[in-house]
Amino acid sequence: MIIEGEIFNFESRPQRNGQRSILSFALTDLTDSVSVKLFVDNADVPRLSDALQNGKSVLLRGLMQYDSYEHETSVRAFGILKNSRSFRASREDTAPVKRVELHCHTKASMLDAVTDVTELIRTARSFGHPALAITDHGCVYAFPDAYHALKKDDPLKLIYGMEAYLVDDLQEFVAVRDDRPLSAPAVVFDLETTGFSPVNNRII
Repeated sequence: MIIEGEIFNFESRPQRNGQRSILSFALTDLTDSVSVKLFVDNADVPRLSDALQNGKSVLLRGLMQYDSYEHETSVRAFGILKNSRSFRASREDTAPVKRVELHCHTKASMLDAVTDVTELIRTARSFGHPALAITDHGCVYAFPDAYHALKKDDPLKLIYGMEAYLVDDLQEFVAVRDDRPLSAPAVVFDLETTGFSPVNNRII
């Protein structure tokens, strides 16, 4: 797996054989933390110790596993991919021409997004974006919160949209039909079975 976070509690100690060292530290994304261990040759300790100082943010590759020495689950790192941006620094959009996002999903789009629409609008405004379109799947549940998230004379233009589901109403879906009204009597015949297989199950 690949994880990213800010380093704290960094320490370096040699292994018993004296040829390798253990670099251990904790990694946080400011919502949760995890212990990390990196086993390296002694020659690499000065270079990696400089890259893994407390307060720096890194992207690393590793494996989550139970540490029998520490008696906790930790990450066994295989390598530091790169130093990354600080989690404490707010993101910025430095593009000379700001984008207009025309396809934003909120947590109202079930199984597709987890973003709160208020946070979405706050982020777009802080980036200096001129407009933002909300296009949730088949619903408009986010519209009231989006409307109330706008300030008076807000520079951000909100575009209310939706990913709608269309049906071809000119196509004939009923193959055999008659003129009986929907209020006419109907017979429902229900069979209870032990399962769905016509070979292995039976009608009870």
